[in-house]
This record gives sequence, structure tokens and C-alpha cells, in this order.
Amino acid sequence: MAVAEPEGLVGKQVIDANGKPSGQIDFVFAEPANGKTGWIGVRTGAIRRQRVLVPLAGAERRALSVYVPWTKTRLRRAPSYQESDLGGALGLGEYRLTISARKQQEACAYWGIGEGSPG
Repeated sequence: MAVAEPEGLVGKQVIDANGKPSGQIDFVFAEPANGKTGWIGVRTGAIRRQRVLVPLAGAERRALSVYVPWTKTRLRRAPSYQESDLGGALGLGEYRLTISARKQQEACAYWGIGEGSPG
């Protein structure tokens, strides 16, 4: 994972494989099973906004942006999530935002990641 420290990613611009701005990071999610960071929630589109799940694995932080190895089209077609898909896990005195197991499975299937962590 090129993004070793996921803290501070919220609000960063996402740049696609073609160097095009493709959205903004809305959330950073921990894995429901192990609490490790594995997904970012990206708001895409200027007019038809949606929130999509993108694996943190393969992303690279450069200056004020996060670069991903996928095209804007692939990002926009990724599984979307709503507020109802969000959850939380308490562990060792800290709160970590998670995505539902169902949404994680859907995202793993879309991105071609085996069951479990994308990282």
C-alpha cells in the first residue's frame, strides 16, 4: 500500500490513471473484521454526485492529492454506498468508521479482490 498513513486523507482530491481529477475522499474505512484501513469513500461527479468504494491498496499520496491506478470511468462505476451502509467499531479506545460487510463483499467482487482485506 503506497498510502502508509491514511490519516488526513479526507478531503483530498483523487486523481485517476490518466491524471484527471475524479473526485474527493469523503471517508476512510476500516475493515469490519480486523479494523485495518482498507477502503476510501470517494465522492465523484460534479452534477450527479455519488459516493463509491475504492480500495486503498494501489493508491499513492502525492502532495495534496491521492493518485489511483484506475480511470475515472472505472471509479464512477464502482459500488456506491449510502449513510445506511456506514457502521462503526469500537476498539482500544478509538472509533473507526466501517462499511457494512455486504458492501465490502460487493466492492471486493467489483475490484477483483479476494474475500477479506483489499490491502
